[in-house]
Amino acid sequence: MFSCCLLCACSVLPVAGGGLFIQTEKIDETKTQLYVSNYDGGVGTQWLRDIADKFEEKYKDYEFEPGSGKKGVEVKIDTNKDLRSDLGNKIATSTNNVYFGERMFYTEWAQKGLLLDISDIVTTVNAEYGETRSIESKLSDEKKAMLTGVKGKEGKYYGLPHYEGFLGVNYNVDVFDQNGLYFGTDGKLGATLADARSAGPDGQPNTADDGLPATIAQFKTLCRYINNNTDAKPFVWTGMYNEYFNILMDALVTAQLGKEGSEVFYNFNLGEKKVASQVVTGFNGDTPIIETQTIGETTGDKLWQLAASYYAADFAQSVIENGWHTDESVGITYSHTDAQRDFINGARANKPVAMLIDGNYWENEARNLGTIAASENNYNYDYDTESDFAWMPLPGVATGTEGTTKMTLKDSMQSFAFINANIANDENKVKLAKMFLQFCFTDSALVDFTLTTGMTRDYDYTLTAAQESTLGKYARSIWNYRKTSELVNTASTSALFAANQEILLNTYWRSQVGSATYDRPYTAFYTGGVTAKDFFNGLHKLHENWASENREYFVEAD
Repeated sequence: MFSCCLLCACSVLPVAGGGLFIQTEKIDETKTQLYVSNYDGGVGTQWLRDIADKFEEKYKDYEFEPGSGKKGVEVKIDTNKDLRSDLGNKIATSTNNVYFGERMFYTEWAQKGLLLDISDIVTTVNAEYGETRSIESKLSDEKKAMLTGVKGKEGKYYGLPHYEGFLGVNYNVDVFDQNGLYFGTDGKLGATLADARSAGPDGQPNTADDGLPATIAQFKTLCRYINNNTDAKPFVWTGMYNEYFNILMDALVTAQLGKEGSEVFYNFNLGEKKVASQVVTGFNGDTPIIETQTIGETTGDKLWQLAASYYAADFAQSVIENGWHTDESVGITYSHTDAQRDFINGARANKPVAMLIDGNYWENEARNLGTIAASENNYNYDYDTESDFAWMPLPGVATGTEGTTKMTLKDSMQSFAFINANIANDENKVKLAKMFLQFCFTDSALVDFTLTTGMTRDYDYTLTAAQESTLGKYARSIWNYRKTSELVNTASTSALFAANQEILLNTYWRSQVGSATYDRPYTAFYTGGVTAKDFFNGLHKLHENWASENREYFVEAD
């Protein structure tokens, strides 16, 4: 998600933080301008350009500034790359009116008054857009509670979910098929026929994950077999942004914890429903001693003692220690787009790779940046009909043979759309911005977004059979897993979560081993020679003072 798109200069306007908003063409003085900021990473900008074109056409004769003589609207798109604190520091002085972004602090920014109240367009039905239901009616109860639960601003909407970013493992179906990389009903690798494959991680026969590893122990067996018995490498990821290696570990933790267990990170078991977690309380040699405990506000430090995190670290260490990866994956100049290229080219370049550690946006990103087109040209084939990639659900248990009964996906991007509150006193700008934002979340716009990007949004909408058939194989796998999976909500209005979201979301895997502090497990395992056990124990060392450091945010006593 680190791609960058620079706009060509023709006219220049000031923007947030003293920067420059560079337009692709001269402003049309006969029209009203709407300035829209879009984080142009893996989701790209084409989906927004398509919506902007339709909006401009629909309102080509509309007067957004009565009495000015102007008719119609010109949507100007700023493909910015600001995240979190960078963006939060710039919103108030920015000339951008509408934002679509990722890794955003919705609760904090709403409390600071940076986001405009958009409750009216969320809760009303806009028949002019052909709608028969409100945007609010398309949201889940969980999402509505989060959006409207900002302390001091309860009951109001200040933003909308943008897109769902699932981070994990993607696999080359052709490599799996050609090498018999599926577990059979006997628990052994080598099942080539679909009806001979195991039930997979979901424990249900005749589903898309049949034959895939159901336990982390089987996952290790799979990687060892690929590395030792085929000409493929198990994994590829970016060494330049080696935090992508964390994606593998995060995904394994989510698979083991499931929806309710994962959401303890955000709600700390507040409320009536309590979730029990498996916590490592010590080791018998190298074997973890595990107890069932309920993690609450005052015991939040135990989130760094989860058994799921130990097993994820143990698997990750095996990947590094055994070389279950391409040589390039540990190179500091090897980018995420390089990894995507090599994953796509695979056997055609005599470098087959079984699995890519990346997000569900990787294919859309590779298409937008020309990586897929270049591969087609270099190897003379049609990607859409001659390639087969899919999302890979991961095992939810460490050992044994059982699988889980429900797939779990975690939306990790904290992606929202909102209107800049600094236009609140300009009635015309507010009206235009709200009209456009509401237009972006119509039923047809939700469908078009998925058809264009291959990605999903957390709203109630469907694709017809004909529309679904136009999706590529990878996008269909994402769409189908999304329909059959539980979604982990990674946002909360909890003050405790807000105070700790940086360490919970971004630096969870920081570990202190002896006198050394490792910001990333990749570094600890690859250059530090640290064991999974020592790395895991080092996670908790940095959070032993949780209770005293967070006392002011506690709501309930554990």
